Amino acid sequence: MAKKLRQSDIDWILKLYKIYGSYKEVADRTGFSAVVIRKYILEHNKNTREQLTRKYGQPSNDEIPETRPIIWTRRIEKTIQSQL
Repeated sequence: MAKKLRQSDIDWILKLYKIYGSYKEVADRTGFSAVVIRKYILEHNKNTREQLTRKYGQPSNDEIPETRPIIWTRRIEKTIQSQL
């Protein structure tokens, strides 16, 4: 049976994931498998959502903003540079 990671290892995984945003990158840097990294990231996200729900209640669909990924293009880059 697999051993559970120490809290310091989990904290390090969360910090690296926040920086790199990739299970594979964190796995390469820590020596743990990407499956283990994914497990602890998802567990952390679930716990965070549950804590926020307990504190603030369940948000309605109107309160949840729609998020779309930004596709970085030269047009967006030029627009941002022209605004600076």
